[in-house]
Amino acid sequence: MSTLGDYLRQADIPPRHAATVLADDDRGQAWRDKARCLIARLGKGSIVCLHGSRGGGKTQMAVQLAKAMCRREAQQPDGGHRFPALYVRAMEIYMAIKATYTRDAGETEAEVVRRYCRPLLLIIDEAHEKPDSAWAMSLLTLIVDKRYAEGRKDTVIIANAQTAQDMAALVGPSIASRAVETGGMVDCGVWGSFRG
Repeated sequence: MSTLGDYLRQADIPPRHAATVLADDDRGQAWRDKARCLIARLGKGSIVCLHGSRGGGKTQMAVQLAKAMCRREAQQPDGGHRFPALYVRAMEIYMAIKATYTRDAGETEAEVVRRYCRPLLLIIDEAHEKPDSAWAMSLLTLIVDKRYAEGRKDTVIIANAQTAQDMAALVGPSIASRAVETGGMVDCGVWGSFRG
């Protein structure tokens, strides 16, 4: 039976974000209110796009969602789902797929896609850092669409996109439309930067 600590380690949350606490001021309160709303939606198959300028707490908000999902699953009598949450950067997904193209690859493309479809919550950070190609857009869409089709699996996509329109252009029409339907485009720039 897995513990909360096991689940948090498996989620691969960056240590810097795992320990961060935001200031207890009006900006921090607005951020916490939004995080609570998103946590309440966990387990409903939401696709949420967190966008805004750097320093707005996008990754930190996603980490709070991952912690909440791990806590929820650890409290289940049977230990819950074996893979509650996973944090990954978009470029790591592309690199994992490209690694399958070698002769001695340990995984196939399909196995890599399945790996990212397993967690109940998948966080894809730095989505703006992707190869400028239709292939990268198609791969991201495939993973998010498969998770959407399976139902009850939540996906959070994070990017330094200033507006919801910029985010929609970045992730493509399929993901953008499903995000609007299930979870939304969340502007993490409205409360300003927490850095400096």
